[in-house]
Amino acid sequence: MIVTIKNWFKKSLATQVDLTKDLFDEQNHLITARDKFLNALPYWVAGAATGVAAIFYAKIFIFVESIAVLIAVKTGDWILLTTPA
Repeated sequence: MIVTIKNWFKKSLATQVDLTKDLFDEQNHLITARDKFLNALPYWVAGAATGVAAIFYAKIFIFVESIAVLIAVKTGDWILLTTPA
């Protein structure tokens, strides 16, 4: 019984060593990493561009809103007549 368990562990460890040898082959690993990076790169660029556009839009919105408030304060009730124009 003990011999059977020892043999099973030896086979199991040998299988694990073979799997990790192929898994961590340096050249194959680098090619896979490069491919994954190149596949993800357009999404990173699109995400960064979306973030910059959102910040730019928020800054413009704050600027236009402050101008609208300034116009409303300076014109008073005339804003009701000038808005449709």
